[in-house]
Amino acid sequence: MSGIAPLEQIDYIITDSKLDKRVVSQFDDTNVQVIQAKD
Repeated sequence: MSGIAPLEQIDYIITDSKLDKRVVSQFDDTNVQVIQAKD
């Protein structure tokens, strides 16, 4: 089995500060923390 884990199994996502706010909002109703890396 390969690919991305189901969202229930993802604790956090680390991304850069240019991440689209619409993308972040998709995780609002999950337990996923979106962590923005410092530039």
